[in-house]
Parts: sequence; C-alpha cells; structure tokens
Amino acid sequence: MLHFDQLPELYNYVEVGLWPTLGVLCAIQGFRQTGIIRRDFILAAGILIVFGASDWFEANTGNEWWHPWWLLLWKAACVVALFVVIGRSYQRRRATLAS
Repeated sequence: MLHFDQLPELYNYVEVGLWPTLGVLCAIQGFRQTGIIRRDFILAAGILIVFGASDWFEANTGNEWWHPWWLLLWKAACVVALFVVIGRSYQRRRATLAS
C-alpha cells in the first residue's frame, strides 16, 4: 500500500521517465529537421535526458533537489541550458518573421 509520505519519491521516479521520454521525442523530431533547428532539438533532447537522470539522484537523496549541492548545480545547469536553447530559437523565429 502506498503511503502519503511516499508520494514525493514516487513523483520523482515518474519524472525519471518523463523527462527522458520528452527528450527522445525531441530527438525524433530533431532528426526530421535540418540545420540549426535539428541542432536545437538534439540539444534539448540531451538536456532533457540528463535532467531526468538528475531526478533519479534526487529520489535517492531524500527528494531534496537542493542537497547535495552538486545536485542543485546539476539541475540548475539543465534548466539554464534548456532556457538558452528555447530563447535562441525564439529569437531566430522573431528575426525570421520580422524580415
């Protein structure tokens, strides 16, 4: 029987599968593209897979994403990298629409 106090750990294990699954979907979409769009999708795929791996460690360290310090750094680096990829893609799209 699942206890209420086990829900955070269960959620993290769901995320262990969720983020890599989204990463694989990005990779599949990326291989259907060309040029810089392909690169963005492949980068996002890798970032999502690595982010999913961080959830495995989080689930095994008491569901504390801030402890140990390197886990916080790992997760923050993934989030920043994903925002950079998304931001650059957005900027390119705006520049294309403006021309």
